Amino acid sequence: MKTPPTGSPHNAATILTGHRISGGTGTPAERLCHRHLTDLGAQPHPGDHRDLTLTTGDTDPLTIGVDWAGPLRPGPVDEVTTQARCGLMAVHGRREGTGPRRIGVDYATTAAGVLATTAALAALLARTRGRRTTHVATSVTEAALLCVSHYLATATAQDDDPHPLPALITRGTPPPFQSADGIRFEIECLTPDSWHRLWTLLGAPARAAARSWLTFDIRFPRAEALLPDELHTTTRTHPFTEITSAALQAGAAVSRLRDHQDRITELGLRRTGARVGPPWSITPLTGHRPPPTTTDRHPPPAGEHPLAGLHVVELGRRIQGPVTGMVLHRLGATVTRIEPPGGDPHRGFPPMAGDCSAPFLALNRGKHVAHADLRTPHGRDTVMDLIRTTDVFLHNLAPGKPAELGLGESTLTTLNPRLVYAQASAWNGTPGPAPLHGTDFIVQAYAGLGETLRPPGEPPAPSLMTLLDFLGGLLTAEGVLAALLAREHDGHGRRVESGLLPAADVLQAPILEALATGREHGRRAGRPAWTALDRPLRTADGWLAIPSATTATHLHRATGTTGTDDLTALLTTDSATTWAQRLRAADIAATPVCTDLADLGRDPEMAPLLHHDRAAFVRSPWRFHRPTP
Repeated sequence: MKTPPTGSPHNAATILTGHRISGGTGTPAERLCHRHLTDLGAQPHPGDHRDLTLTTGDTDPLTIGVDWAGPLRPGPVDEVTTQARCGLMAVHGRREGTGPRRIGVDYATTAAGVLATTAALAALLARTRGRRTTHVATSVTEAALLCVSHYLATATAQDDDPHPLPALITRGTPPPFQSADGIRFEIECLTPDSWHRLWTLLGAPARAAARSWLTFDIRFPRAEALLPDELHTTTRTHPFTEITSAALQAGAAVSRLRDHQDRITELGLRRTGARVGPPWSITPLTGHRPPPTTTDRHPPPAGEHPLAGLHVVELGRRIQGPVTGMVLHRLGATVTRIEPPGGDPHRGFPPMAGDCSAPFLALNRGKHVAHADLRTPHGRDTVMDLIRTTDVFLHNLAPGKPAELGLGESTLTTLNPRLVYAQASAWNGTPGPAPLHGTDFIVQAYAGLGETLRPPGEPPAPSLMTLLDFLGGLLTAEGVLAALLAREHDGHGRRVESGLLPAADVLQAPILEALATGREHGRRAGRPAWTALDRPLRTADGWLAIPSATTATHLHRATGTTGTDDLTALLTTDSATTWAQRLRAADIAATPVCTDLADLGRDPEMAPLLHHDRAAFVRSPWRFHRPTP
């Protein structure tokens, strides 16, 4: 497999030429925003601004604020307390079913950095279209809630006619699997036939394979997958080569859980000064007729949102593509989803919020729908009519599928040379480790996240939370905004691609770069070096999280104990809420750990961040400030 473009020079590095970026690199989210803006061509510049500040020419500076808590008071103060307060630990912990677990990367912080960059690009784009914006703001808390929004909608749905899923397996062991020669690996099957065929070839008990398909298939929306131990026993009787051969015959995919060194080598990080490259490829489309002049562009209609007046056609499935469309819609674009006659089947996935699936609505509320059977000329003509006048075409189809449907890049950009053709992919323009299906958990395994997420002493394992699907969708939206901004300057359309593997690289970039140079801090061989205090702590009625900078000495002082007292035992003597209040009074910003996302929907402190309509939906995570007339 060739080295992915995330480690290569790119063609987006001139989009922000002439802009200077200064100030505000005190938090990881700010540093990521700064990094992505410089990847797009902004020049670092000394400055004493508290917030990140973009300047160019004589125009007003654009300040970019990204804090921890946003409007939530009292709120999280770091990654640990954000994961705890906003339900990320709860979702990530579903894999084992033993309680909340901390995600071993700065996931919420990374998402916030991407959202801050996206807001900045949207504000710059709005300026080119006559809307002055001087300040944009988001927070790590709002980013975290957005990333669990589909799980939150599921947990809070008020389904008047619940249709429970068939009985799922409640006892067993989650993936990954292990082979006879000790290789840990993930499996992906996209159809029940493929699943049953694989286990038949491996000699697994037929009943175990049959009763486990549904549990395996819906691990994406549920973040859990307890599979029969007979399946794990079966894989331990076969060497990995036999398992990969059986998967190939069955139309399934397997990927061993690779380590950090594999990815470091692929990305070329052993070279002096090497770094993980940008998470998107953005390519000008200049092979068609000359671009229109600025006088051909229609002024945008009046509106508060920066993308008002822009149009997006989305052919998105499951999570990653719809997340990209959701971001663009929330920024003001009119998004039209292409769905088959009768609608997307996921609209009926329980629980329901009214007449539509609650998790589906979390990602697709407010979008328009055009029904089209893409296997027919009439269906394709329906899409072509939309493409002629749209600004963005977005999809997350499998490689080769758009061309098969007559929706390939060359076809659509010939029809509309100003089109931004965006793909939320798995492997970001590379063939991937063929013949792997590019899904979240396979890419987590391939990228080495199994090691990154868990401390030494625990076997590596990907998360069953859709970490990469959601972050990949956010990154693709970020790339689309950069492409639209570039188009405003030269009139040319762009091809944009990002996705799952770039998302994994963004999550791990500081870790991989530090590991490659021998400058690790707070990690051991790329894995989180946690003490007992860095994990959720048991209380009398639940769990408590304390900020990562808190030491045992701080806790002893706050609790009036000595170094010989067992702090973890002490915390079990009272409730999480009581301990949080006591520790906050001692200037330790502890927080109870959310273990049931339904509690978030009932929490009055969360009310400013949520909208209730038969389920709890997360509000847009940005604030755009325009100068007072």
